[in-house]
Amino acid sequence: MLTENIRNKVIKAVTVVLIAILAITIMYYIFQVKDRDVTMKDKIGGETEHSFSTPTTTVNINNEQMKSIDNAQYNNELNISDLNDTKNNKIDNTIESYVVASDVKDEVKNKHTYKRWDYFPYHSGIQFANEDIFKAIKKAFANIDFYGEFKKGNMDVYDFYKEKYKQFITNEVAFFDKEENKELYLGDLSLIGHSYQNKSLDDCLKEYSYIFFDMDEDGAPELCITDITFCYVFKYIPDKNEFILWLKLESTYYGLIGTKKTYWNRLGDNHAFYKYDESGKDEYTVHFFMYYITNEITEEPEIIHMVALPYYENKEEQVIITEDMRIQGYFDETLQVYYFRVTEEQYEELTKDYMESLTLAQKNIKEVTFTYEELFGE
Repeated sequence: MLTENIRNKVIKAVTVVLIAILAITIMYYIFQVKDRDVTMKDKIGGETEHSFSTPTTTVNINNEQMKSIDNAQYNNELNISDLNDTKNNKIDNTIESYVVASDVKDEVKNKHTYKRWDYFPYHSGIQFANEDIFKAIKKAFANIDFYGEFKKGNMDVYDFYKEKYKQFITNEVAFFDKEENKELYLGDLSLIGHSYQNKSLDDCLKEYSYIFFDMDEDGAPELCITDITFCYVFKYIPDKNEFILWLKLESTYYGLIGTKKTYWNRLGDNHAFYKYDESGKDEYTVHFFMYYITNEITEEPEIIHMVALPYYENKEEQVIITEDMRIQGYFDETLQVYYFRVTEEQYEELTKDYMESLTLAQKNIKEVTFTYEELFGE
């Protein structure tokens, strides 16, 4: 009888402990959910307090989606995934000119440094850059040549290279992948053939488009194999009789502007411009986007226009960041750039050449784009 009483007491004690643990877990979860909302008390030039985690809105949505911004978590996760697919994770975190978090004064860091651009306090008020800073941004953008050309290269060697690339796409000749640091075959690339699962590699290759022009500006043409989800740029080196993967673009949103230039364009609202050197490495990038919100006061849709200073791989070419820029800018730790809010008119002025370059590229690229049969024959 005594043993039975002891057992019952033990069972009751264990039950109480489990209930207490469950209650604590539930309360912790509730507080965690509350902490996800960004709270901000913002006065222009005054103190700013904020706490944030995963945002519930997304930059890249069209006008029809604006009415359901608060439910756009799925799109937001897609944006983050897309960014991770870009080359922006190859950033030198020791850049001196662009101030990283550890170099920013505490009061500035707390106000203006964020993990990514999608964590900025859009709903709590983002200040506009003043006229002096806009002039500095405008000067920096004036140094960027957004326009591109699709030159065919030296026509004396055009057919020679075309024959070499025809041999290459038989999948019997290896190429060197600089990122993987090893030799691969076309069939080893993850996106080659992915959209034609029931077809052979040969049949897949005949479905793709081929852009044949001088991508690296060495006088000889490179071969770009492209589909809706990728663009692989291959280069043939005759002295070594070898092929290399010069550039790998694995996203629906990438496109070619011309020699050494590409873009990333998501839904027409979020943009990145890339300029490469002769080996296919980044020289500089430019980022800008529009963010859609619902104004909490007017309850009307509102568009926030953000532009970043160009990011140069060569530290000596970096734009010098002034104290005013640190105060008025919003630092993206992932991309290592300062973003600034500008007016719609200023945004259009800064991005005019880029937008025109996309229109021209879509027209000019047709002259060097071929089907398999058109470029290589039957």
